[in-house]
Amino acid sequence: MNEAGLLPFATLSNTSDRLAVLKQAAIKIQALKDSKVQSTLSASTGILSTLLLDEELVSTILGRDIMQESALYQSIKEEGREEGREEGAHQLALQFLSMQMGPLSNDTIAQVQQLSSTQLPSMMQAAGNFSTLTELVSWLQSRSFEVED
Repeated sequence: MNEAGLLPFATLSNTSDRLAVLKQAAIKIQALKDSKVQSTLSASTGILSTLLLDEELVSTILGRDIMQESALYQSIKEEGREEGREEGAHQLALQFLSMQMGPLSNDTIAQVQQLSSTQLPSMMQAAGNFSTLTELVSWLQSRSFEVED
């Protein structure tokens, strides 16, 4: 384990004691002077190590805080937040439509869930003018062939 760039692969090597290898990698990562390199290597090592070792154990050894500082971790975290916001917006839209129009069919629910984050506000605005479920279904069908950039 002389090359820092190979440290993330250490626990994947042919060894009988992956835990000891992970601890050695963690010591070498902590000895690095560049904190950005440290956090990136910690996150990469953590991701690969959890393929074979317990996630909590890996986080404890590598240090959850340093892994969370990495650009990779931050990117994944932001992606998860965005997905959560979109999922929440779709759920709110479905609740609003159900309250306004009554029970929705599984097909209608699926169509609403497939709307992009730019189409969903348009649908909500248009929904204020719908007086029947048929109007909603027609609106959804008319948008099902639109391509998002």
